[in-house]
Amino acid sequence: MPPGKPPSKPPTGKAGALPDAALLDDDGAEDGEAAVAANPTGFRRFLPTSPLGWAIAASVVVALISGATTAAIFLTPAKAPPSVANIVGPAQVINGRTLVVAGRTIRLQAIDAPPATLVCRDGNWEYKCGADSRKALEQLVGSRPVDCEPVHTDDGVVHALCHSEQGIDVAAALVSSGWAVADLRRSSRYFPQQTKAQDEGLGLWRNNFAYPEQWRLVARETAK
Repeated sequence: MPPGKPPSKPPTGKAGALPDAALLDDDGAEDGEAAVAANPTGFRRFLPTSPLGWAIAASVVVALISGATTAAIFLTPAKAPPSVANIVGPAQVINGRTLVVAGRTIRLQAIDAPPATLVCRDGNWEYKCGADSRKALEQLVGSRPVDCEPVHTDDGVVHALCHSEQGIDVAAALVSSGWAVADLRRSSRYFPQQTKAQDEGLGLWRNNFAYPEQWRLVARETAK
């Protein structure tokens, strides 16, 4: 040994770079296995590492699936109800509000008219207002085709909006002439036409007018 040079330290027997203690598990796993467990790669890094973590993850998945299902239900376009075909054909008039078209009994929607046999009074003069109402409807449609759009069906009778061959709203024209009235129990659709006919004293509005709820009562009493 050269003079003045201190002796070198004896070898310790340890490697120059030891693995970090945090990378070693309690069971003495190999360095490679411990490193993978602490630093997982790919999708494994996102997996929970405890029962609580798995429970939270399961709750999140269930919530996502439920939300997606709800969104699918609300975002799926609802199927439109099947359309009801219009009833078209020559019209046979029964009374001031009833027709037979293509074998179907049609009642004009939202109006009322006196029964065909009803007799009304104009001062001292009696007249067959039911027959006059029927004649007014016959003049509007005759035996020409009408186009009726069903609204609803009641005991086999189709309540419909009907238009003449010229496109005229049949019920509106009949109320405007005073030979039918707006059925306000169902709709105020034809109230403006009724007001005009009433102001001008047309048709049924000439004098001593009886409202629809009285017509059939009078007709039943007369038939006895």
